[in-house]
Amino acid sequence: MNEAEASPVHIAAHGKGWLVAEKPAGMSVHNDPGRDLISLTARFLATAPGETERLSFDPGFGLHAVHRLDRDTSGLILLACRRDVFRALNHQFTQGKVDKEYLALVHGRLEQPPDRQWANWDFPLTKAPGGRGNIQGNGRRLPCLTRYRVEGNTNRYTLLRCRLVTGRKHQIRRHAALAGHPVLGDRQ
Repeated sequence: MNEAEASPVHIAAHGKGWLVAEKPAGMSVHNDPGRDLISLTARFLATAPGETERLSFDPGFGLHAVHRLDRDTSGLILLACRRDVFRALNHQFTQGKVDKEYLALVHGRLEQPPDRQWANWDFPLTKAPGGRGNIQGNGRRLPCLTRYRVEGNTNRYTLLRCRLVTGRKHQIRRHAALAGHPVLGDRQ
């Protein structure tokens, strides 16, 4: 087995100048050189015959994440490997033209409204969390909105589909905890 086959990186989709990689929980997107998603994906591309040509990879630009996920969160990450593609994709994110959805397994049973509409958590939050004792954070609290829909539940747990309307650090985890339904496995 060569290094490319042993790589923990899975490419879910790709096109000219971009690719989507699956990030496992416990892996940083870019802050752990040699072991983060960017490093491992770059290594995979360097050892996979024909991949860099197929993606129109610009070696002078490298790989850049268009968005982020927390280290403990698994999911899909959109990566750009050309400057013009990065700018175009980044513009779509900053203009709110991209919908991102998250699945969260939380403690307790939440019921879905009969009309299957999205429910809201709208606790105001600071830009950064304040720790276990102060989930909303220190300083000025800003309006904050998380929409969620119940995908399934048991007596003890609920699977939620979440959409962030605003973007505060650890917003889903903080809102779920404030609602009395912390995310399963959340150490913070």
